[in-house]
Amino acid sequence: MPVEGVDAVADFCVNDEYVEIVGMIEFQRYRERHERKRFAYESAGVRVRWVYPDEVERLFASSSTVLRFKAERECAECGVETYDLVKTLCRTCYMRRWHTSAAARKCVQCGSAFRDAETQRFCSRSCYWKSMELDWPDCATLDRLLSQKPIFAVAADLGVRPSTLYLRRRRRRLRQRTPD
Repeated sequence: MPVEGVDAVADFCVNDEYVEIVGMIEFQRYRERHERKRFAYESAGVRVRWVYPDEVERLFASSSTVLRFKAERECAECGVETYDLVKTLCRTCYMRRWHTSAAARKCVQCGSAFRDAETQRFCSRSCYWKSMELDWPDCATLDRLLSQKPIFAVAADLGVRPSTLYLRRRRRRLRQRTPD
């Protein structure tokens, strides 16, 4: 909840009193941020109730909700102490595991093997762009088809919009008129 007069967001507000839950005070970066926030509240004269882990534990002692406090937060793989864990791993170890766990796939366009995210179908942007190109018939074949059928029927046969086919013919005519 945004706090008026302070560039901060409180955890919640109860009866015109802001409540802040202090969680990871043992980590330096968190502690520094907490001290800045505390100073800002005091300078602005904002009423704040600071709830520390021991108080939370006492408040929930009679509750059926089970609380688990983890004093040490370290990566399960490399042992680095950090508060920024992803599935018990630091970001570096998580990304390393994520990149190596990706199964090899075949590019839809060129057929080469590559390793990447599950949803990716192409090994590179150039293969993706090549997949977007149309396989146009040569100019003579296209002219013959257009002399036999209307432009919208030929466009449907080629799997393009009639406007796309019209613009292709127009560009070809313009290129033929201009000398190189």
